[in-house]
Amino acid sequence: MEPERIDVCRFEQLLRDGRRLLLEGRHQAAGHTLESCLALWRGTPYPEMCDDALGTQAAARLEELRLLALESRWEAELAQEQDYSVIAADLATLSMKFPTRERLSWLHMQALYRAGRQAEALKVYHQTRRLLADEYGVDPCPELQDLFGSILRGASSVGRARPGAML
Repeated sequence: MEPERIDVCRFEQLLRDGRRLLLEGRHQAAGHTLESCLALWRGTPYPEMCDDALGTQAAARLEELRLLALESRWEAELAQEQDYSVIAADLATLSMKFPTRERLSWLHMQALYRAGRQAEALKVYHQTRRLLADEYGVDPCPELQDLFGSILRGASSVGRARPGAML
């Protein structure tokens, strides 16, 4: 069977294409490509193989790629100056589900700050910092710390991380 007829192959190709477009600064095209990528998602991957170690590993890999696609899509939307409040709401939900994903925290803070919600953006940083310290004994990544500093200073434009810098 041709790879383009297999959902997982199409998903991975669209993810690669979307991330490439994001790196090239073609945010609108990246957003559309990543949206097409995510539209292929239909529930838990490989549910028939959930008792199999190989199936579990393959499903976990695809779940990780799905999160990367979601993060990349939000990054594309933030770069297009979409409605930041709507983006912040969506990111809040995802961040609660994956509280130790620093890239999600970074995106959430960006959206909140750009929506004029500085205090909430700082709160996200403190929650993430506390969780990382309590659970793993580590500090947030440099990109998250830099964004926190920019927000504290009330920077007119907060820095953009290089796409994929926070994987």
